[in-house]
Amino acid sequence: AALLGQLERLVRQQPVLMIFEDLHWIDPTTREFLDLVLARIDRLPVLLVATFRPEFQPPWTGQPHVTVIALNRLGRSDGVTIVQRLASNASLPQDVIAEIVERTDGVPLFVEEMTKAVLEAGAAHGPQAAASVPSTGLSVPATLHASLMARLDRLGLGAKEIAQVGAAIGREFPYELLAAIAPRGETETQTGLARLVDAGLVFQRGTPPSAEYQFKHALVQDTAYGTLLRRTRQHLHARIAATLEERFPDRIAREPELLAHHFAEAQQTERAIEYWLKAGERGTERSANLEAIRHLTRGLEALRTLPENPQRDRLELAFQIAIGTPLIAAHGYSAPQTGAAYSRARILCERLGEVEPLFATLSGEFVYPFVRGDYQAMRRLTDEARGISERLSSPVLRLAAHRLAAVTAMYHGALCEARFEFESILCLYNVSRDRSQPVHYVHDPQVSALTYLALVLWMLGFPDQAHRSSMAAFQCAAELDQANLTAHVHNFAGAGLAELLSDVAAVQTHADAIIDLAERHNLGYWRVNGLILRGWVMAQQGNSETGIALMRGNATDRAALDVGWYQARYLCMLAETYARSGQAEAGLRAITEAKDLVVRTQEYLWQAELDRVEGELHRVQGAPAADVEVCFARSISKTRQQNAKSLELRAATSLARLWRDQSKHNEARGLLAPIYSWFTEGFETPDLKRRRCCSKSWRKPSITSWHTASARLCRTDKGVADRDCLMSRGYPR
Repeated sequence: AALLGQLERLVRQQPVLMIFEDLHWIDPTTREFLDLVLARIDRLPVLLVATFRPEFQPPWTGQPHVTVIALNRLGRSDGVTIVQRLASNASLPQDVIAEIVERTDGVPLFVEEMTKAVLEAGAAHGPQAAASVPSTGLSVPATLHASLMARLDRLGLGAKEIAQVGAAIGREFPYELLAAIAPRGETETQTGLARLVDAGLVFQRGTPPSAEYQFKHALVQDTAYGTLLRRTRQHLHARIAATLEERFPDRIAREPELLAHHFAEAQQTERAIEYWLKAGERGTERSANLEAIRHLTRGLEALRTLPENPQRDRLELAFQIAIGTPLIAAHGYSAPQTGAAYSRARILCERLGEVEPLFATLSGEFVYPFVRGDYQAMRRLTDEARGISERLSSPVLRLAAHRLAAVTAMYHGALCEARFEFESILCLYNVSRDRSQPVHYVHDPQVSALTYLALVLWMLGFPDQAHRSSMAAFQCAAELDQANLTAHVHNFAGAGLAELLSDVAAVQTHADAIIDLAERHNLGYWRVNGLILRGWVMAQQGNSETGIALMRGNATDRAALDVGWYQARYLCMLAETYARSGQAEAGLRAITEAKDLVVRTQEYLWQAELDRVEGELHRVQGAPAADVEVCFARSISKTRQQNAKSLELRAATSLARLWRDQSKHNEARGLLAPIYSWFTEGFETPDLKRRRCCSKSWRKPSITSWHTASARLCRTDKGVADRDCLMSRGYPR
């Protein structure tokens, strides 16, 4: 984001040329940056040139501002021209030129390197020019590798040793690090570097001791590195790792994967594993999820080479827990690799008898069935977590148990129980203690509780409190500054609540934020959610056809990710959008799909809304009033079972309108008045404002009526009134 900002500021002053070379070696973060640049430069005075081998498949082809040019091999005449220009005054015999062109097969780099090898070989015959050497004395190397080997050998032992050390460090290497490792003194080191630079094999930026060097091509580095014996190579990597660790701590803090690589090449596997873990954790902290997965996978591969013992199991447990978060971000909560990571972590916890890491894995393992829609597995894991937390005295374990219980209750439609569990998290959570713990949760417990509590409070009939919970969730997410978590808050506490409040502008803001985060951090799961929300906004703004297509397409993509959680809500939004555009048949198909999903997953949170929208679709279709009334009545019954007062108000309003059209005015007012009178807040929200306008008999409730309603409201599934949680939030007794 910072780089894009700098680019946009720069182009206001002058046109910009950007060059990316060798995209076939691009790393994931640079690839994300390039994707973002390509998406924006059609509106900017920028020329971007990128080179890559045929095996790289660019995703940008076909866009109007992108042109792909295939660089074919050079023709014979072009090859001859390059050789002659490089030879300059030292003209080469025609048969030598012909052999160079033949062997290099039209590859410019090969032409250049072989020509230089021949010229240097000619100069080695003595002071005479290459032109005076018989063509039989100017042998053309058989391959590019042989050419580069010959050139390195002719530069002398000192230069070759410097090239070998530089190659072990990497494609780029700083003078300060090279000088600390090189086997020769400073003068000889600088002389060797100068020879490499003069020969065109290495490029130099700056002057020693601040100079930076880069091999002209990866093949030059490979050739120099390939001349090292295995034992010498290992010894050299060990010296590089020790020097980096001792003298460059700032660089190691930024790039722990660099030290992991050198320890791995030095065959110091345990030290390499230590730094692969640090590299993965740093990647996760920066939301560089693909890099984090790659580093942690390398560490896991290295672990498998160690003997099996408890210490190895503990290390693997740390890796499996660490890799869960970036796997979720990159591939989704329901991806097979996500489930496999947490399942393996669970096995290791049980084998080691570890307790607190077990809750890390329980929390992570729980998300897999939660998102996929396996209520029975959620219930089993919740009961297990609660049982362990009751046996052991640990705030961390209690937080995890409350979180699993809260999400399970919300999922199943037990709203009062969910509220109690989420509020228990907020009572127990200690920022200084719990936020400083290692990442034991897929989401921070406090942020997760505040986010979902916003939805639960709205459904229970407390829209103002829901809004305050949403604001608190965003504040905590900003303090944590983690992309996946921030997208989660935008999706549920932001767009989810705003959609329920019919705040189209707010939904648009949150949808844009979700999509931006998803594109910048490769969060595929959140991207489809953001696009569904964007489609809903477009439909609300009058562009129904495009909006519905965007919603439908991304709902299908979301289902393809094997995501069950919240899918019923998105299908309900889609069905209601169909109803508003008069497409009853399409809307009823979406309702049927959602209801089938509810039966399969037992996610009852939106079951009442599906019935209500089904009734509205039947009205659009012109179905008999009795059939429509059945849907609305069924919806009201379910909202009362769940104590979902906001949804009850919506369902009752739909039924009252039906009765009004049948001239049953007294019945309609009799249905709506007590529900409206129950509310004590949120009178400026669209639902309550519309209901107030419809009936002059509505009035704000008295304390007595609120007390009666509250006694009905907060009851858990066991039938125990949850008065304490209400009173703790300042409600009247």
